[in-house]
Formats: sequence, C-alpha cells, structure tokens
Amino acid sequence: MPTDRNDSILIVENEPLIAMDLEAMLASAGFHGVTHVVSCEAAMLWLEQSSPRLAILDLQVADGTTTPVAESLRDARTPFVIYSGHSREDAARAGVFDHAVWLPKPCTEGDLVAAVHRALGLPLG
Repeated sequence: MPTDRNDSILIVENEPLIAMDLEAMLASAGFHGVTHVVSCEAAMLWLEQSSPRLAILDLQVADGTTTPVAESLRDARTPFVIYSGHSREDAARAGVFDHAVWLPKPCTEGDLVAAVHRALGLPLG
C-alpha cells in the first residue's frame, strides 16, 4: 500500500531518449517530480512505495505490456496517459486501457501538456 501521495509523475518507458524528452517537456510546462522507470517490474516496485499524481505509460516495454501497471493505477484511481506507437486497437482486449488518455508517439510539448491536463481533469487553457 502506497504511503505517500504527492504530485509526482511516473513515466514507464524503456527508451531512455524518449523518457528524457518527456521529462524535459514536462519540466518546461511546469511539471516537476518526474520519476522514470524502464520496466513493468520496476514500476510495480515503485508503486508499492509511492503513489503518483499521474503516470505516463508506453504500451509495451522490455518486460512486456504495461497492463499490470495500468491495473494497479486503475485500482488506485490514479489517472494515466498511454504514450505509444501502438494504436488503441492494439490494446482493445485489455479493457484497463479503455479510459486512458491516448497520445501517439511522437508528440509535441503542447500535445503532451494537453493530454496530461485531460487525464488530470485540469482546464486546457
């Protein structure tokens, strides 16, 4: 059970350059406290100790799909964005992704910020 609730953002992405780009865009938009992990296993371990305000997940990372991470986030009522080169149809069988905000790779900073705002229920302006 997570022991702290904060304004951190968890990124689950196994491509370091993509994760660094996301972190830079988030920081530029005023979002800080970003944690990056490269696998589902690392994400699940992190989630045992922390509870992010939001997560950004690639659909597929080195150790498989991020379905277990998405299920954990859903159960904790933590919003998440899927940032992937895969389409929503690729994940249609795993209903856990149905209510996620989808953002195709690559994206602009404006697209990322809009997706984060949608996921968090914040105004876009």
